[in-house]
Amino acid sequence: MTYLDSARKVYNAFSSTNFKKLLGSYSEDYDKVFASLEEKFGFNELRKSYSDDIQVTIDNYLPFFKDDLKKFLQLKEVTYYQKNIPLRTLLLLMWIWEKKLDISKNALHKFVDSLFLGTFGYKMIDFGGDNKNTNPEVGLVGFYSIKLAEKLLSEVFGHANTSETIAKYFSMYVETELLEKKNKWRSCPFSWNEAALLGNKSAPIYAVHESLFNYAGYDSKIIKDLINSLTYVSAAIQLIDDLADAKQDLSNGYETLVMSGYYKTFGINSDVTEDRINQILTQERLKLIYKTGQELFSNSRKLFEKHDEFVFQFNAEMWNFNFTTLFKID
Repeated sequence: MTYLDSARKVYNAFSSTNFKKLLGSYSEDYDKVFASLEEKFGFNELRKSYSDDIQVTIDNYLPFFKDDLKKFLQLKEVTYYQKNIPLRTLLLLMWIWEKKLDISKNALHKFVDSLFLGTFGYKMIDFGGDNKNTNPEVGLVGFYSIKLAEKLLSEVFGHANTSETIAKYFSMYVETELLEKKNKWRSCPFSWNEAALLGNKSAPIYAVHESLFNYAGYDSKIIKDLINSLTYVSAAIQLIDDLADAKQDLSNGYETLVMSGYYKTFGINSDVTEDRINQILTQERLKLIYKTGQELFSNSRKLFEKHDEFVFQFNAEMWNFNFTTLFKID
């Protein structure tokens, strides 16, 4: 079974599911909730079909780098993305099917390939810039992979729906990366009263979303609302990621918002330890992170509900559920 067939099977099951009944007995345990979803929808089968199809994608588009790419995908810092991209791709396919967009199966294959090449293209650039021992060609292939992704996206949705959008969000990506890189080994450049700006780190995926919205004929006001909503969700997810990656980020010279004040307290030449990280993550800091995350999810929810975008809202609510179960604040 191909990935698209598996994804369609999940979508059909999703459409006929009573989620209140399915999730009701696990209301305080995200892991159990997600396990129930995995069993109900066959996410492991979905991932297997995705992995099989992507091997063909790599052979077709990056044959000169396929052995190195397979090694890259097995790195600890990368496996998380490899495990989750089948589900992130599924979300967009479900939205396409829910909106009954006229896109051929061949075009959807290109769309899936584009998401893979773009996601891991940016990941290769990110990883190459943050890790001293990475081979320099990783970043170069990453840029090439991104260009392939953009080409495929334009073939699926048309240049009129993609060209300006791709340029806009690439500019946002570069601006955000530049801000972060310029502040390496310095205080965090982001502030708590503008935490939504953290969502700009996910700018490349907004090019995909906006291209989809353009293709679907959405007007500019609705698109702006939906991109803002997606940005709020991405910013909240970034808080989760930055908590999980605190030691690695600080060791690489990046003080994130959740760890703001670390370098001022401990300097840049001292060892980054769990004890020092926990000294920054006081109860007050954890409450601030939680409050900020909930405000971001709330802002997102309002906009998704306003435009009846339940597929994206369901995804956001699952992330919010994950977010809330991470905290146990006195």
